[in-house]
Amino acid sequence: MRLAKAIASALVGVVLALPVAAEITAPEIRKQDVEERFGQRLENATRSENLLLLGIALDTVNAESPFKDREIGIPYLVGDGAGYWALLLSQGDHSVDVLVNNALMLLFADKGDEVMPQADRTVAAVKLLTLAQQKGYWPASAYLAEHYFDLAAQPVMPPLIPDQVQSGYRKTAFDYYMACTKVGFAPCHLKVGFWYLSDHKGEAGLSYLKAGIELVGRDKRYMTIPDVVGDTELALTLLSSPSLPHTVEEGAFYQSMRKLLREAQRGNI
Repeated sequence: MRLAKAIASALVGVVLALPVAAEITAPEIRKQDVEERFGQRLENATRSENLLLLGIALDTVNAESPFKDREIGIPYLVGDGAGYWALLLSQGDHSVDVLVNNALMLLFADKGDEVMPQADRTVAAVKLLTLAQQKGYWPASAYLAEHYFDLAAQPVMPPLIPDQVQSGYRKTAFDYYMACTKVGFAPCHLKVGFWYLSDHKGEAGLSYLKAGIELVGRDKRYMTIPDVVGDTELALTLLSSPSLPHTVEEGAFYQSMRKLLREAQRGNI
């Protein structure tokens, strides 16, 4: 316990001091190894955490990604050990794999609040992911967008001015959402679509929703995330409304997507 607390505290100290500015095969790991390191945290991940993990998985197999040769993700964190990645960070290594893997350790390590409060871990992880995003790592944008969107919905205590603080969080969140739409990440397209609709920008909102649904239809891995399934279902309901014009082909596509969603909800995907 003391060692875990010392490592965690040292890691956060290093993180908070940071300025904000060849083919690889993932190591083979056992389910038992993952559970020993993370407990049930991966199964109980938040929306923002799930989107980060999904983004990492998609980027890892993208042959055009500038980070395809980096050792990023849970397999490397488990295979090499958390101490290895924490040591690299403490030695001043700010490469994207070091930043992201340490952020994953902070978010998911099953250590409990007695070692380090989750709020402190999140603050440190956000700073690491912000640095990774600034280096061009788009999956960090998806997490940061959701993080700041959630902050915008939380109450603001005096003497801060709620409208100013929440408006700032919302702008930051929107900018991150837009950043990850540029790489074709479906959850961000859907969220931007809903955002525009809530701002009474119907044409833009429907356009992003259509793009998001098409992206989900191309890659069934999106169907493994319940929040994405829910967003897609809502988008389909809006787009297939009798009050909106759509072609026969679009109607058929929406029906096929509804079928896929039902299969996903039954666990058949």
